[in-house]
Amino acid sequence: MRESASLSRSIVQVTAQAPGKLILLGEYAVLEGAPALVASVNRTARVVMRDNPDGFSVNAPALGIEDLHFKMDETGTIHYSQVDDRQLHHLRFFTAALNRCRLFLHVGGGKMKPAVFTLDTDAFFDPQSGEKMGFGSSAALTVAVLAVGTGSSDRDALYRAGMDAHYNAQGKAGSGIDIAAAVWGGLLHYRIPNKPLSAADALIAQTLTLPEDLHMMVIWTGKPACTRRLLAGVRELGLRDGHRLKKMMSEMGRIAENGIEAVAQGRTPAFMASVKQYGAAMRELGDLSDTPIYSPCHRELEALVSGLGGVYKPSGAGGGDTGIAFAADEKTLQNLHAAVIGAGYTVPSIKWADVGGTYCRHSLDGAKLL
Repeated sequence: MRESASLSRSIVQVTAQAPGKLILLGEYAVLEGAPALVASVNRTARVVMRDNPDGFSVNAPALGIEDLHFKMDETGTIHYSQVDDRQLHHLRFFTAALNRCRLFLHVGGGKMKPAVFTLDTDAFFDPQSGEKMGFGSSAALTVAVLAVGTGSSDRDALYRAGMDAHYNAQGKAGSGIDIAAAVWGGLLHYRIPNKPLSAADALIAQTLTLPEDLHMMVIWTGKPACTRRLLAGVRELGLRDGHRLKKMMSEMGRIAENGIEAVAQGRTPAFMASVKQYGAAMRELGDLSDTPIYSPCHRELEALVSGLGGVYKPSGAGGGDTGIAFAADEKTLQNLHAAVIGAGYTVPSIKWADVGGTYCRHSLDGAKLL
């Protein structure tokens, strides 16, 4: 009887985390079904869920949200108390992911218990300026919420649920490449699925390894980018000249495919040539769509890096956020590092994250969990 009473008083706390992403090749074209190369990085979203018999609430210090209470009705709709539009906007990925958790548990005959959620995305912000750096914080947070809320370790299920939640939360847009990075980890050859996923589907994410003689450096431009606006500019080009855009996407897809094949075969010079070609294609796409994909900071960095023997391209939609410099030897990379710092840019400490979303579960009072 004493053990049973102890178990009934146990407060369960679950922690989950998921990594961010860095796109090496395939931006924009991946939305049209082209292959892309993406790496999971050591910028991690962390979510803690703690039992709370008094009801649901959420804390998100990086978003300026503290002890915000909410209720979840029978349909899974979340109703926040005393919330403003800014907070609702910041919480849209958490909200969408939590709704998917409820659906996941409902199918298995379970029900979500009241809890306090603490969201930690500090690692995705520049510590100096406080700006978000573009490493996929929303996707990492989505996957971490799904992992903590469902307790599932099924990667395929997490990917499907993450794709659905993230796609809807950002206005029915996106390729899911950042969700894949957050779920599986490592360096992935990714292609957007063109049909509803099932366990029998072929792999859409294949793990690769970069050649040992390929050196790279991530550069933070100091300016956050609005991916939504950049994508809107490219869509406008499609409305004006759909044939031209389709031709460009096909060419960018061909370059990405060649670059990914070079990585798989360990051919560093061929990969760097593909990076250079893809960067030029992104610049042309920006010029044609009158969209600042290759903003002045990216143009300056490309000139600086190429002048010292490396190759450079923006990572992601461009505009700002981050770029990547590649070099074929360590000495060139060291020279690039010194030049980039001297030009006033930041080189954040970025490493690969070989493991995707994970979670652990324990009792705060030490009682055994059944």
